[in-house]
Amino acid sequence: MKPAPVTATEMKAALTELLLVAAGFIHGRPDAAAKRRLSAAIARAVPLLKAAVIADSLDPKDAAALVARYIEADGDWSVLVEAVNDHAAIACARRYRRENATKTAEQTSVRH
Repeated sequence: MKPAPVTATEMKAALTELLLVAAGFIHGRPDAAAKRRLSAAIARAVPLLKAAVIADSLDPKDAAALVARYIEADGDWSVLVEAVNDHAAIACARRYRRENATKTAEQTSVRH
């Protein structure tokens, strides 16, 4: 089973916590509580380090990247195809309205 994807923000937060906890080990001898805090920070960071890091800002218009991300997340193709088909009619209607609105506006401005 693949680890769940992690955003860069989540990874940064885990590594920052690990760094701050580990900084106490630079000078002197850490007490048992500091060792427990470090152990806990390591336990939280390790699964994140093993996980796939995904971009925080994925371009929603990049269809190939969206499909690749879906595949990497072990997405079901039949569900993907169904979703695309469901939204195809909506996309066609939007495009038709947008194209005809432009033509109508051009025709109206030429008449005046």
